[in-house]
Amino acid sequence: MLPSCQRSAAITSPALCAGRAALGPGCVDRRLGGTGAWTVAARTPSGLRTRGPKGTFALQELNPPPGAWQPDILGEGFEQLTLDLPDGAPATLVRYSPPDAPPGGEHAAAGDVLYVHGWSDYFFQTELARYWAQAGMRFFALDLHNYGRSLRPGQSPGFTTDLTEYDADIAAALAAMGRPVPAAAGQPSGPVTPARPLILLGHSTGGLTLSLWASRHPGAASALVLN
Repeated sequence: MLPSCQRSAAITSPALCAGRAALGPGCVDRRLGGTGAWTVAARTPSGLRTRGPKGTFALQELNPPPGAWQPDILGEGFEQLTLDLPDGAPATLVRYSPPDAPPGGEHAAAGDVLYVHGWSDYFFQTELARYWAQAGMRFFALDLHNYGRSLRPGQSPGFTTDLTEYDADIAAALAAMGRPVPAAAGQPSGPVTPARPLILLGHSTGGLTLSLWASRHPGAASALVLN
């Protein structure tokens, strides 16, 4: 079991552990978005062992290798990709592919949605991903470095001194999505391949992060949705 209710790359949260001592001192628990069921998890040498509402177990690999899409803890249709960043602290991109999508998550879509979470947060809103997929969009969510799936041992959760640090996370996410990475305002840029529209969706501090990013990269996004 985990020695304490600490956050890890396995999407743990001290806020969710608080007041749940009955689950044991090593508990890591969270409520999956839209399910209303608590999942209890234990760290093993191979990864995160999660117990579902019916007592079933599944193994979630911790710190999956970069460059390879892996099944995500959110279940069927969700995959995650570790993104290497210049400063060494990785980010994680999550994608949702509806059941009828071709293997690999590639399918014709009206546009791309990129969701960014708030402070002390991570992506878990499964119903949000399904909503956008049903609307004909490709849905992606980014766990920024030092958050959620991207948090590694020894890192300070959510620590940053400048929101521009997340430019590298967003650039890596866009590249993994198969989109051109825009140059910042005033910076030279090469030819940009036309792509489907990009909708940026930011929750809480993620909205501030994306607003500032969009201001520095004019024309890169077709729409910005703030929650």
